Amino acid sequence: MSITTRMGDTGTTSLVDETQRVKKTHIRKQVVGTLDELNSFLGLARASGLPGRIGESIFRFQEELFVIGSEVSSSPADLAELDVRIGYKHVRRLDDILRRIEKRMPMPENFIVPGTTRSGALLDVARTVTRRLERKAVEAFEEGKIGNRFILKYLNRLSDVLFTLARYAEFLETGKAEWAPPRRR
Repeated sequence: MSITTRMGDTGTTSLVDETQRVKKTHIRKQVVGTLDELNSFLGLARASGLPGRIGESIFRFQEELFVIGSEVSSSPADLAELDVRIGYKHVRRLDDILRRIEKRMPMPENFIVPGTTRSGALLDVARTVTRRLERKAVEAFEEGKIGNRFILKYLNRLSDVLFTLARYAEFLETGKAEWAPPRRR
């Protein structure tokens, strides 16, 4: 079977159940596309050799992004058929990660110029993709295309976790928790 169907050549695609064709600019497709982008970028960060056990956390986030993608792509009738949906326990686990890292090192109180280390920079890019995804998800929620508020909470918290993991990766790689504000010229 070929990956190419040519059905999308006119700018339309189908959702998971394939019963409905939608424009590729449809908000749900934008959310799914940005989920795919984020998942791929997290894979790049993980493949770069993140320090400590950060890679294990990233892999779990990647799996949870697939859960969100399934939920966003499913019709309301098919949501009940999903084995897993993002919920309170997922958001709470992200909160727990934040607390654990914040106990291990001080967090910056100013703006950060990304790029102290490759790992930190990759996680910072993933964080910015997460913020864009969050904006798209909020738009889809406001349009009634996503009904699960925990998706919004999860994405909001995930961007905080990625910021914190970027600082933690830099700390593990440099042994320093120093973040200077940008210099004025």
